[in-house]
Amino acid sequence: RDIFVHSVKDNDNITSFDIYRLTNVSSWSFLNQGKQLRTDKDIGRQATPDKEVIIKKGDEVTIWFMPDFNSSGYDFANDFYIEVIYDISAMNKMLSNIILLSGVLYFIVILITYLVASWIFSYTYIRRLDKINTGLGKIAIGDYSTELKGDEEDGISEISTNILSMQTKIKEREEVIRE
Repeated sequence: RDIFVHSVKDNDNITSFDIYRLTNVSSWSFLNQGKQLRTDKDIGRQATPDKEVIIKKGDEVTIWFMPDFNSSGYDFANDFYIEVIYDISAMNKMLSNIILLSGVLYFIVILITYLVASWIFSYTYIRRLDKINTGLGKIAIGDYSTELKGDEEDGISEISTNILSMQTKIKEREEVIRE
């Protein structure tokens, strides 16, 4: 009896552990003196050595099962049933914390992905457009020495090539006008 009582005290989630012998007259706990069966006997009788009966009410889960004493040759124990009652409120709280932590982690991953993508976009496109803009500013004041070359084959390089062509033609026209 003490081994079962200590097992329940050592496990935070088990609130009750009882062994009952279901009879037609009464069903008393072998472990907790004076405690009677608190549920319908038919529910307990649905349990077999191969099948558990699980009843969930709020944060309390009751599991009924029948140990298989017959395979050991103990025929006297046919009507013994074990009832284990779990309090799953701690597990539900842990599940809520896991869901919250997953949401925060998901947000952090999305934020990091956004920041990395922004940095890559800034490095590859904005920097090149800024270089073109600086070159156009120099052309606007008459400095035609700036060369805007595009190494990649994309729209920004095409703009650079067109500006370089325009710069060369403006430079040639200005030289013709000066002569």
